[in-house]
Amino acid sequence: MTLKAKIRGSIRSLSHGPTLAGARRAVRRGLRAVARKPLRVSFFHRVDDPESLIVAEALARLAERYGFSIDLVVVPEPAADVDPEPDLAMALARREAAWVAARYGLPPLPAEIEAPPPARVRLVQAILLKEAPPDVVFARAIELGRALFAGDGEAIAAAAKRYGTAAGPDVSPRLEANYRALRAVGHYAGATLIADGEIFHRVDRMPLFEARLRRADEPALFPLVGDEALSVSIDGPVQAFVSFQCPYSYLAIARLMRLSERYGFRIEERPIRPLVMRGLRVPPVKLRYALVDAAREAQRHGIPFGPFAEVKDPGVQRALFVWHEASRAGKGLAFVESALRGIWSEAADLEDDGDLFRLAARAGLDADVVERALEEREGLARAEAHREARRELGLWGVPSLEVGGIATWGQDRIPLLLERARSPRLS
Repeated sequence: MTLKAKIRGSIRSLSHGPTLAGARRAVRRGLRAVARKPLRVSFFHRVDDPESLIVAEALARLAERYGFSIDLVVVPEPAADVDPEPDLAMALARREAAWVAARYGLPPLPAEIEAPPPARVRLVQAILLKEAPPDVVFARAIELGRALFAGDGEAIAAAAKRYGTAAGPDVSPRLEANYRALRAVGHYAGATLIADGEIFHRVDRMPLFEARLRRADEPALFPLVGDEALSVSIDGPVQAFVSFQCPYSYLAIARLMRLSERYGFRIEERPIRPLVMRGLRVPPVKLRYALVDAAREAQRHGIPFGPFAEVKDPGVQRALFVWHEASRAGKGLAFVESALRGIWSEAADLEDDGDLFRLAARAGLDADVVERALEEREGLARAEAHREARRELGLWGVPSLEVGGIATWGQDRIPLLLERARSPRLS
């Protein structure tokens, strides 16, 4: 790796790391305290996403406990540049909703949620865009969300008559303006709240948000629970679809390997070709959030993070070539872990022979194995097969995880996955 690349990686690590983020958060809190302003949370709500309703339910409980105000901002589905598989994403959200709500002790949702009719979604959006006090709009969002996912069109129609709606021609422009506002503040999807400039997406971040609010001696509504508190009993191996370009893949592998050492289950690594190798570009807003959030999650789980390297296509291909040979020798997982750790906590450059050979050696691979891998250049077809296998599971991103026929997306859903694999039905 060149000196310039190392410096760039170090700068990016610092600018996206928890230390600077914490300093920024402290400044905002201090300014708010000096001005004697109470906390106001902006909640970006997508009405047809059950995950967004779940976050709203959690927020309602937290607001009641800690006394902050909520400004609800209705947003549409994410843009195509950040959500290349919207149908798969929503199908997964509907499949998991009941499990996610139950795990966080929130009001139950139907075990099977059908996709709500577009006209009904549009009506809910119009009701929530009607001018009303913020606390009233937020309460209506929860009321209407429950009706929407229960398939209760009559209740939604009655609410429209009772509350009124925004003018039809105004709905789309306001949704688009709200979505631009969300992108401008650093995110790109609903189920997202922003407090003191910090972004929390999906209900899995509510324990972290609450930790910012509560005193150390105060019991938590949503405790921050580490992996060491999990009780794991699963039969089959965990398939882990990962990418060398994804910091969340690094966290997922690190967490799963810790858990596998403790509980004895097997991990089958399934590296795939990243988006950019298939002609798709990760937009800056998505990359920036991922780096900040991954650093925050790494700190929470005690996983080293940063300095990290800029991972480009040639380096990813070289890693896939080496992984192919490593897997033949029964060391594929060890190499994936070593490479991900090298990229995301040691600024290792996969295009540099010295770094690549070092990462391979740490996984127990001799130099002649790496040389043969780079010469034969095999593994890309297997990576593409992994992508197809992932899609057959109804998944699209990384890390994607599967065990015992149960599949999910995201390293933050590891506890949910392992619990569901152990308990095939909701109690």
